[in-house]
Amino acid sequence: MKISIHFLAVLLLLSFVTDTQKPNVTNQKPFSIAILGDMPYIRNDSQQMVIYPQYLRVLNSINAQPVRYTVHLGDMTAQGFCTDSIFTDRAKSFELLKHPIVTLFGDNDWTDCPDPMQSLEMMRKKMLVYPKTWPTNNLKRQQEFPENVSWHDGVISFMGLHVVGSDNNFKNQPEFLKRNEATIAWMNQVFTEAKQRKSKGVVIFMQANPGPRSTTFIGRNEAGFKKLLEELVNFAVGYNGQIALVHGDTHYFRTDMPFAIKGKVIQNIVRAESFGDPNHHWLKMNIHPDSKRLFTFEPMLIPENQ
Repeated sequence: MKISIHFLAVLLLLSFVTDTQKPNVTNQKPFSIAILGDMPYIRNDSQQMVIYPQYLRVLNSINAQPVRYTVHLGDMTAQGFCTDSIFTDRAKSFELLKHPIVTLFGDNDWTDCPDPMQSLEMMRKKMLVYPKTWPTNNLKRQQEFPENVSWHDGVISFMGLHVVGSDNNFKNQPEFLKRNEATIAWMNQVFTEAKQRKSKGVVIFMQANPGPRSTTFIGRNEAGFKKLLEELVNFAVGYNGQIALVHGDTHYFRTDMPFAIKGKVIQNIVRAESFGDPNHHWLKMNIHPDSKRLFTFEPMLIPENQ
């Protein structure tokens, strides 16, 4: 049965719980993940003087926290600024982090560049060398689209998907169709692994905000996200665990439960969005394996960047 999807604006406290779930004891200790994205956007020398120090404060703040690893959700540059030197600089900045990092791709990183495919190859060359080490030793990449990534950490399964803003490049049908099909196949493969492993939770990272129209943030035409969201919901309704969709794109920190079927909220999916330019802060995702509140989100504000 095909499930129709729409988003319901249901605000949530900075945590997520389903009342009916009773967690099994796993003896896995809680851990945290640092999440940032949509930064730094630097277009000229004067912005370099102001914005880059703010970006470095974000990295320093992450280093000061006991996080297990870091995820950059994508959009590492301002729209149209896609030079080799910019991506080299971003890669060098990741060397400042004490913890391993996974990097995802956004529309500013390639689809909105003057030569998209050249920029995509540049991103792959510069960014897919990370992480150089990984604590779980089971990180995998898709062969044809290696920016699609997955790993399992105890009772939690993770994936990073190549889903970008600007409607997922839907306007370029040959590119979109091939990548979207591969990305959905990768997502479903991780879903299958999660069920086989009896994972208590699944976390999906991606750059694009596939969300609703609202007066508080930019809307999205769902054409480029429709099938992926349908597959996500189809999995969720048959899954006993919890799911977190974590994205960037619209630069607006939020946590909510935006998925619904016929007006009824889907209780095991939470969505979180990290900060983005001009708000240079980051999001800490806390994993509580033996708690009803499997995922909680903590905005990490940097006073000097206000």
